[in-house]
Amino acid sequence: MAKTYNVAVVGAGSLVGEAILDVLEKRKFPIGKIYALEFETDGEQYVDFGNKTLDIESVEDFDFASVQLALFASTESVAADYVPKAVAAGCIVIDDSACFRFDADVP
Repeated sequence: MAKTYNVAVVGAGSLVGEAILDVLEKRKFPIGKIYALEFETDGEQYVDFGNKTLDIESVEDFDFASVQLALFASTESVAADYVPKAVAAGCIVIDDSACFRFDADVP
């Protein structure tokens, strides 16, 4: 059985977030479970992922320990608050914002 990864996309409802989901699906990234997250959500938001529709959940209540990879397509303030939490939970994080641009510890 091939290894799969649980993935969180923060900012999934944005254009960049939707593009990330599209690339993951088209490239057939080995996803076990995928989570679509936003900072502010009214609970009535959805995004397409292949032939599935994902409910967009709140990043504020999300447990990053449930994923191995977190992809951030969010604002700098959201990244500043939640990237450290994702890293502390053991996630590999890719952040699209400029938040950590000048951090010497971030390649």
